[in-house]
Amino acid sequence: MKPQGYSIGTRIFGAFVAMSAIIAVLGVTSYFILSAAGDMAVMTFDGPLMAINYAARAQTDFTQLQLDELRFESVTNPAEKTAILEEIAQTATTFSEDLAIAEQRSFASDEQRLIHQIKALVAQWREVRNRGDHRALEKLDTQIDEKFDLLIELNTDHSFVRRRQTVDNVSHYRYATIGGTVLALLLAAAITLFLRRRIIRPLADAAQVADRIAKGQL
Repeated sequence: MKPQGYSIGTRIFGAFVAMSAIIAVLGVTSYFILSAAGDMAVMTFDGPLMAINYAARAQTDFTQLQLDELRFESVTNPAEKTAILEEIAQTATTFSEDLAIAEQRSFASDEQRLIHQIKALVAQWREVRNRGDHRALEKLDTQIDEKFDLLIELNTDHSFVRRRQTVDNVSHYRYATIGGTVLALLLAAAITLFLRRRIIRPLADAAQVADRIAKGQL
């Protein structure tokens, strides 16, 4: 016995399931691509951009430390010296905090290595400052400034790389959305043609037969 075909309701339900699957795949793909682009943008701000900001602030703090130390050596009034020492302590604390944030926001190994070198040089700078070795102090000043410049340069380079990754993710999202939309339209057209062939045409033929029977063409 020849098996009967699927009912009209089953075919319509199958078409609905197919279209729902297409829409779901398109939505999930778009969500993950857009989420990746958003995460990359957040990481760019929380990472390299914040690292650049706080590394520059730490360099400014160190410059202020140098100026405060020179002021301390130039004054003779004990009250002024005490006030300058308080400013030096405050600036040193701010320097440590800013450099710590820059270290937290610097994710690359070369950035971390530079920050550790800066910490070691600053500790050495303080020891040399206490000894009063001005020639060694000038050399350390130059080395620390060079390390800070290199750190900011690395932060900038890495921020550019993350920016390019974000732009690429956005481009992939755009192309994926266009491709998914075109594919969904093609599949929808194919499903429509399938339904027309398997449902609408037989119904039209049945309607013609009914009209002929109604006219007495048995």
